[in-house]
Amino acid sequence: MQITVAELPAIKRMEAVSFRSFPATITHFNGTWEIRLTKNHPAKRLNSINPLDPEDHMHIGQRLQQEVQRFSKFGRPLIVRTTPLTSNNIIGYLDRQEWEYFDESVIMILDLQNINLQDASPQLPFRNTEYWLQSFYQMEGHYKAFKSGMFDIINTTHAKTALFLLQNKNLHPLSALRAVLDDDKIGLFDIVTSAADQRQGLATSLLFSALIWARQQGASQAWLQVVTSNHPAIFLYKSLGFQEFYHYAYRRPRAQSFGLDT
Repeated sequence: MQITVAELPAIKRMEAVSFRSFPATITHFNGTWEIRLTKNHPAKRLNSINPLDPEDHMHIGQRLQQEVQRFSKFGRPLIVRTTPLTSNNIIGYLDRQEWEYFDESVIMILDLQNINLQDASPQLPFRNTEYWLQSFYQMEGHYKAFKSGMFDIINTTHAKTALFLLQNKNLHPLSALRAVLDDDKIGLFDIVTSAADQRQGLATSLLFSALIWARQQGASQAWLQVVTSNHPAIFLYKSLGFQEFYHYAYRRPRAQSFGLDT
């Protein structure tokens, strides 16, 4: 999608909001490249190089080489996350070095004045983080090894966090999501429904609860991020009024580049 120069400040702000919603263990800067590394969670957004200024493109190869050892010490692969803020010179360099694209995602936004929540059934946020995580990983079992890392992420998020959980009468978890309020923006993350209870509108109901809570807290815009290959989710979010804002993708070097292992 085409991004105009006038939209770049809004994208910079969204990137900052996104990073605050997923605090990394260590953050440092190489010029205006934000380097994020996290010990207890392998998520790419938490372990990547993020160029944040289209004009910062000097000594690209040298600067990437500087990060090889740092990422290796963390046991993380060297990854560059590209957004509309990434210089075309960097994109060109990665193309010439044959870095592959993988896992493209889209940021979607919603003006909270443009959605009717009158018929929604509001729920209060869940206060027990440990219990919420236990329920979340009961539905997303293959990510259970990252529970301690996710606990750290939630507890070190300085912006106001609300955890939402739907359960049946037997306290079996049905659906969950995490919402992070940053000034006037509400981010919606970790939206999951148990495999046996999908396609019943449970996630939508929980999302509405989060949006009601967000409006009560003074939020005016909701946002989320979803991989572009998840067509059903994108269709659902668009049906609720979310619009695509910008795309981002991850790139990694070929195995022989920078002496990296496969």
